[in-house]
Amino acid sequence: MTVVLGQHFMEGVAVIADCRASLSKSGTTFPWRDNTQKVFFLNAEIIIGFAGDIEFAGSMIAFVSHHMTNKPKFGQPHIFLKKSLSVLKYAYEKLCEKTGRKPDIAFVIASNDLSRKQKVVDKDGKFTGYINITDKIVFKSASPYFTPELASISKPNVIIGSGTPGLNDIEKDLFNLQFNVNGGDVSFGVVISDHALRENIKKKGIDTVGGLSQIAVIDGKGPRFIPYKGKREPFNDGDLDVEMTIRNNRFVQRDLITGKEIELLFPPEVVSIVNEDEELFADL
Repeated sequence: MTVVLGQHFMEGVAVIADCRASLSKSGTTFPWRDNTQKVFFLNAEIIIGFAGDIEFAGSMIAFVSHHMTNKPKFGQPHIFLKKSLSVLKYAYEKLCEKTGRKPDIAFVIASNDLSRKQKVVDKDGKFTGYINITDKIVFKSASPYFTPELASISKPNVIIGSGTPGLNDIEKDLFNLQFNVNGGDVSFGVVISDHALRENIKKKGIDTVGGLSQIAVIDGKGPRFIPYKGKREPFNDGDLDVEMTIRNNRFVQRDLITGKEIELLFPPEVVSIVNEDEELFADL
């Protein structure tokens, strides 16, 4: 099960996801492992996060990345917005034909074109210069049609995933965070967003998402994953006891008490695991 949040800030964009993978047996779905990387940088200006079938997601993201390599202009954010959904739809349909399956799959895409500053015009509409606000886009789309739903100033976030029912309240919690001003650094705002997301999930009693959050941002400091330390339940009791760190370009969850580590795996690596034993790291 999954929850992925895309958030629009004045200073940049961010994507947050849990890392839990689930298994289905005899019509029942249960938590399996907190080991799946669900957020990726397609390039320095575009983040993609997924929810749904891990095998399809891995293949579709790889296809989009390959397309971007072959056609560099496709990786420009304003062109990517126009072209990416048709590319994802094409990849999905081909996978459906090949596998005979039509699973649910959804994506959050966030871009921050650091080279395109906002234009300023005077009262007569004449161009007068630029202001230090870059061109940002956050949207989600889902199979089978991949119709985009864009975030906006009035609704600055999008959420996907099987763990999202009942999370409408999160929109109110996150609304004012888009105006966070911190010298071009959205790190503080995105950590608050992650905490609000977790608290909302906990209130709703959703237990099918879990593991530590993986967080990617693009702001004035550039593209990066956000490492952090946190706390298992009860949240307000005792010292921080868990950590999400980055090692060799991989997310690594670490228990600060026992030293146990779980490295997040790419979708093809997760799909290749044959051991069905459960290995959970932390509940949201």
